[in-house]
Amino acid sequence: IEAADSAWDGAHEQVRGLLVKALGTARSGLAETRRAIKALRATPLEDLGLTLAIRTFAESIAARAGLQLMTDLAEEVDLLPTVEQAVYRIAQEALTNIAKHAQAQKLNVTLRKLDAELLLLIVDDGVGFAPEQATPAGHYGLQGLYEQAQLIGAQLEIESQPQHGTTLRLRLRQLPKIQEGGAEVKEQ
Repeated sequence: IEAADSAWDGAHEQVRGLLVKALGTARSGLAETRRAIKALRATPLEDLGLTLAIRTFAESIAARAGLQLMTDLAEEVDLLPTVEQAVYRIAQEALTNIAKHAQAQKLNVTLRKLDAELLLLIVDDGVGFAPEQATPAGHYGLQGLYEQAQLIGAQLEIESQPQHGTTLRLRLRQLPKIQEGGAEVKEQ
């Protein structure tokens, strides 16, 4: 667009060509942005639901990393889509970190809904880490986990120490009730 602006005093056909090219580039960028935003939404959630999406991802990670997997997953949890999305992203990041860094043999994944509380528990027997030294410059994995938890009003605890594995505990209290059609019901 700046090129078209600077060429405006010259040939109008040249300017028109530059504007058409700029418009095409803008449309292409918009389409790519829309694809990226759609990819950020976890399609496994839409296809499988939270419990099965977490189970499938954990099984995939365990198979890839050669981990012995134990799961204790609720049959169904009824959550707002934004809450499901955050819980899934937290589980996904934690499991990916285990595969990349933990050098674990065993992995336990628990998802339970008790009354008005949701609990996600992910435990490995890997090499662990010192939490205060866990975020090298340019890496945002743990920070992203805490931010996701904060967005949904959940409490996230990560317990680890070198050579003693890692435990991730996500607790979401006072779950909003869902009515038919997926709308949130405010408690009085």
